[in-house]
Amino acid sequence: MIGVYLLAALSLIGGMAPARADSPMPPPAVSQTSSPDGSFRAVADPRSDLLSVFRRGASTPLWTLRGWRRSFFLANDGEHLVIGPDGLNLLSVDVDEDSALLVFMHRTEQLRVVTVGQLFPGLRGLQRTVSHLAWGVILGVSSQNRLVVDLVDGRRIEFDVSSGKLQ
Repeated sequence: MIGVYLLAALSLIGGMAPARADSPMPPPAVSQTSSPDGSFRAVADPRSDLLSVFRRGASTPLWTLRGWRRSFFLANDGEHLVIGPDGLNLLSVDVDEDSALLVFMHRTEQLRVVTVGQLFPGLRGLQRTVSHLAWGVILGVSSQNRLVVDLVDGRRIEFDVSSGKLQ
């Protein structure tokens, strides 16, 4: 579990800190993350509008996904990726239950979408901020390839990164 907290700290240092309610999101910029074991890295570049996954030390991507992403997490196999919300820990006040919250990918294939309503039925439990709704924070991928998420209502949940199933 220490690895999850280390991942959270590294995410904060790496620019994936939770957004502030009254601060606009920074403009799109190159961002990257590594798999928990460091074997792979994913880089999102707004200039190319691509998210690319590389083996450690390689300059040629193993695979690419169209579109720049602000929040993403890579599994140890380099094959599975989870895309988080663009607003990080905040959602728009006009969000609905069908809005995507977490998108589980196998390379370019979408495996599962977890919606806001699946975690917050009727949108109950979301907390109003100055300008948004706080939903939680993604701590990262654990060494067991589980996406660890702390929800704003106090629940900690984990998803299998390779399937998107709640554990």
